[in-house]
Amino acid sequence: MNTRSGPLLGPAWPDLGWVPAPRYLMRRAMARPELLALRRGRLLEVGCGAGALLQECRAEGFSCTGLEASPEALALARDIDATTGAGVTLRGTPGEDWDGGFSTVVALEVLEHIEDDAAALAQWRRWMSDDGRLVLSVPAHRSRWGPADEWAGHVRRYDRGDLVDVLHRQGFSIDSIACYGFPVGNVLDAIGQRHYRRAVIRDAHGHADRAANNDRSGIDRKDVTRLHRVLSSLPSRLLLRAAFACQRWFARTDLGIGYLVVARKQ
Repeated sequence: MNTRSGPLLGPAWPDLGWVPAPRYLMRRAMARPELLALRRGRLLEVGCGAGALLQECRAEGFSCTGLEASPEALALARDIDATTGAGVTLRGTPGEDWDGGFSTVVALEVLEHIEDDAAALAQWRRWMSDDGRLVLSVPAHRSRWGPADEWAGHVRRYDRGDLVDVLHRQGFSIDSIACYGFPVGNVLDAIGQRHYRRAVIRDAHGHADRAANNDRSGIDRKDVTRLHRVLSSLPSRLLLRAAFACQRWFARTDLGIGYLVVARKQ
């Protein structure tokens, strides 16, 4: 059953095993206004996970397609879409006719999972229409690499200069760049490090299994399902509103946990 707690928390499907994690909510609070400011057209989300953002974009008038390489996440996204009847197109592989076909390409916390980030950006650029927009987020600061990155199957984190440079080299012009999450996201990340250290999937030699960690990172909500009930309470909603407002005050700094970029073709 779908539960919706309004625009603050967005949709959740606890019966299907997906609710928004706090970091997701911090990122969504920054990304959603940027998306709603764009013209309605064909929207592609790369690495869509459970497809929650696509469900919201579909309700706002976008024609939505999701690309998801994880079979588990793709199956969950299809279950959710079958439940809502939204009619989102969900694929495990790119379409052969995608070049120039999307007015908006979204990739939130995806680029850091990909070995060749330049090639990924070049491909996403090909899929964009000439006047299209890329909405992109990545975890910030190489110096903050830790257990959470191993848990998620990351390849890297980005300093601001890294991100700007790779975007420019692949033919993008940056409309805006914001650093989200400060200060609440920073506190939550610090608190969660011990949990993530225990939760990393490791191979027989004790090394982090990046592929296995990567496949589950976008949909593993076992530890936040109970928390979602707390977040839905009135006191938590008030605290979240304050946290979202605070991260906007600091969006022009580099103090947060991630970068959100809106870019276009040069």
